[in-house]
Order: sequence, then C-alpha cells, then structure tokens
Amino acid sequence: MHSPSRHPQVSATARRLLADELEHLVAVSTERLIEVEPSYRSLGGETLAEQMRKNLSLTLARIAGDPPAPEFAHAAAETGEIRAAQQVDLLAVSRSFRIDLQLLWEAFLDDARRAGLETNADYLAGLLQVWEAVEANINEMTEAYRRTAERLRQQHTEIRTAAFQRLLDLGESRNPAGVAKQLTTLAFDPRRPFLVLVSDLREGDYSAISVVQTRLSRHGARSYFGWQQQSLVGLIQVPARDAAHRADDLAPLIAELGEHRTALAEVPTPGAVGRALHGARQLVTTATSPGVRQLRNHWLEAVTSAEPEITGALAEQVFAGFAELSDHVREELTRVITAFLSTNGTITEVSQAAFRHRNTVRARLAQIENLTGLSLAHPSDIALLALAFSAWRRDSTVHS
Repeated sequence: MHSPSRHPQVSATARRLLADELEHLVAVSTERLIEVEPSYRSLGGETLAEQMRKNLSLTLARIAGDPPAPEFAHAAAETGEIRAAQQVDLLAVSRSFRIDLQLLWEAFLDDARRAGLETNADYLAGLLQVWEAVEANINEMTEAYRRTAERLRQQHTEIRTAAFQRLLDLGESRNPAGVAKQLTTLAFDPRRPFLVLVSDLREGDYSAISVVQTRLSRHGARSYFGWQQQSLVGLIQVPARDAAHRADDLAPLIAELGEHRTALAEVPTPGAVGRALHGARQLVTTATSPGVRQLRNHWLEAVTSAEPEITGALAEQVFAGFAELSDHVREELTRVITAFLSTNGTITEVSQAAFRHRNTVRARLAQIENLTGLSLAHPSDIALLALAFSAWRRDSTVHS
C-alpha cells in the first residue's frame, strides 16, 4: 500500500492521543460498537474494551510511524482469531474497525481545528495515514479470521466425523450410553427418537446429499450423513412437533435418495441403533428396485435377507409342491397368496385384491393349503407362510 509523506503534526497528534486520550477513545469506541452491533453485548464490556485498547494502540502507533509495543503489535490478527472462535460475523468485526476509523478521524480533525490546520492541504493529505492504518488492521484481522475459521471448521468436521463413526461402532456393540454421548456431539437430542437411513448411493456423490440436507434443514430437521461398509448411512431427527409423522413425511424431503435403494428405520432409543442399522441394511440388500422403504412396512423382506439359510430352507419345504405346477397355476397361486397376506384374509378382501371371483379364491386357498401343508386358519401357520413366501419370492428373483 502506498504511504503518503508523513505530516509531523499528524504523527504528533497520534502520539498525544495514545498517551493522553486512549482510555476515552476506548470507552467511546466500545459504546458505539455495542450500540450498532448487538452481537457484541454478550462478550462482556471489560473484555471488549481490552481488545479495543490494543487495536487503537496499534492504529495510533502506525499513524505516528512508531514501532508498536510488543503487547499490541499483533492486536488486529489476535482480534480476528478471537472473534472467529467466538463465531462473531466477519462483517460485524470489520464494522468495529470502521468505528475506530470514524472516531479517530473526528479526533484528528478536532486537533487540526485547534492548531488552525483544518484547511492545510499537507495536513489533510497526511490524514490518509489514519485511513491506511485502519485498513492495515482490517486486512490483518480478516486474514487471521478466515484462517482461524477454516481451521475450526476442519476441526469441527473431524470431531463430527469421528463421533459418527464411533456412534455406529457403539450401536453395533449395544452401548446406549456411548451412543447418546456421540449423538450429543452431533447436535442430536438423545432423549428423542430419530431415524437411521441406509442407501446404496455410491460414495462420493455429495450433490444429492447436499440437496437433501438443505431441504431437511429448511424443515427444521437435523441430519448427518456418512459412509460405512460401502453404504450411505444417515441420521435424521425431525422437530418434536412432527414426531408422530417422522417417517411418513420424510419421503418428499429425501426424494433424491429415492432414486436408489434406500431404507428408513425408526430408532426409539439410543440402544436401538444397532438393530435399526442392521434391519435397514438388510432391507437395502433385498430390495430389487430403487425407492425409499420403511423397515416397519418391510420386516419380512429384512428378516429373510438377514437369515437366508433358515428362511431358504423353510421356503424349500413349504413351496416344494409348487415346482410341479404350470407357470399359469403358479402365477395364480402367487397372486392369491400376495392378496391374502396383504389383507385381513377374508374371502371378500382377498378376491378384491386379487381381482378374482370369490369361488375362485376359495379354490385357490384350498389348493395352497394342500400344497404347503399349512392351515390358513392357524396364525402360526400364516406366519410361517409369510416368511416362506418372502424367501421363496426372493430366491425366485435371484434365480430367474
């Protein structure tokens, strides 16, 4: 920055202000700052005044052309570091230095009037030293502020990343106290339920996640996303007022993830994280098409995926007789079983869901009982049919 010739009267005024009027300048500057920037009120008057004192001392030393004392030589950079750590907005911090400029400009003009120099061209040109000194402070403060903010942001990111990974590990080990601690670090309320999300979105596809996180934030929901075991894993906590509809209302907010195989599982307490994660992962594994699925609506698929050997053996036993059927009959029976398991099981409900006549449904249900050896009047047999049917369809899809 170009420095104009230093006027001796400007330097003398700067030294006098530093020696005789510094405390008055500090008091006025602090008062003005708190008035125009309410965010400074919580910092404490004495602490704020102490930093003001250092900055004004540095500014006046620079105007005078004197080397600053060691205790305030780096005051501007120190201010940037402190305010960044306090999360004071950078524009507000810059405004505090502009207040210094205005205050000092007034003081120098008053001194010029007393000395009869208010029209002296050389003196007025020398007053540019006031502006340049404040600008030097602002530049040093801004650089330090941005450097510190970036360092703190990286530290914050590292802390949250570590907390997320630790939470997943503790969830798998069934450590609710540890999970609750990590949830707090991630700014979640461990006393309230939340959701676990698992998706086959490929690692590194940040654009979709960014859109989803922004939309969730706009609706007041907290979220955190990361990758584990080659899957996207997310935590979502909706506002307390929406807790009753937390899962049902999320689909539109995470629409981009609906283009992938995605599962949502509810977590009522921190101790349930591991089970929710496991169930959601199994649901993603068994899904045959993209879309958002809620675990509570797809338990059968998750269970059959989690226990493929046992459910596979059950399916082989229950549906052994289906192998000898024609494709048409097998398709008809599959339609009726699907309708039976998705309704309350009455002939009327099943016939409506399967688009078949009531008599046809009766005949098909009897045929199913005969082939499977299960009674559709017994709840335990219906449960076995549901598990076996889910595994049978899974295996049929795999081998088709």
